[in-house]
Amino acid sequence: MVRRKIFYIVLLLIGGGLALSLAWKPLFVYLWTTITVRDVSDAKNRLVILLYKTDHYELLRACRELASKYKLGDLESRRYDVGWWEGDPKARSFPEAILAIHPSYIEIYETGRIRVEMVGGYVHFGVVAYPEGYQKAGYEQLGNKELIPGLWYYDDGYHEDPNYEQIIQSLKPKG
Repeated sequence: MVRRKIFYIVLLLIGGGLALSLAWKPLFVYLWTTITVRDVSDAKNRLVILLYKTDHYELLRACRELASKYKLGDLESRRYDVGWWEGDPKARSFPEAILAIHPSYIEIYETGRIRVEMVGGYVHFGVVAYPEGYQKAGYEQLGNKELIPGLWYYDDGYHEDPNYEQIIQSLKPKG
C-alpha cells in the first residue's frame, strides 16, 4: 500500500513536470532515499530468512510442484509477481512454502526450472530450483551456492565481491 502511494506521488511529480522543479527535488530525493534504505535493510532480513530459517527441502518440493503444474498445462512459462503491488492472482494459489518467504516474483521456465526472486530491481538474490535429472548446458551456471541437491542460491553480491561468502556466513544466526 505504501509503495503504491509513493508510486502515484512519483508518477504525479514526473507526469506533471514538477520533479524538474527545484522546489520538488528535495522531496523526491527524500522519498527515493527513504525507500532505498528501507528496501536494503529489508533485503538483508529476507536473505537471512531464505538461507537460514527456511526448510530448503520443503521449498524445493514446492518449486517442483509448480514445475509439475506447468508441465500439465495449468501454469504458463512466465513471471508471476507476488510481492509487487497487488501480485498476480494465479500466484495466490502457489504452495505456502514459497509464499511464506515473501518473494517479489517467481519465474517458471520451459525447462522446468523455477526461480524465486526475493527482491529484484537493484538487489537480486533468491533461489533456483531444478527438476530431478536436470542436465545443465555446458555454459550454464546453476547458481552461486548449492543449498541442497536441486536447489541453488544466487546473489549479485558474489559477482561484486570475491569475499562475499564470508558476508553471507556472518549473517548466520548464532546458536
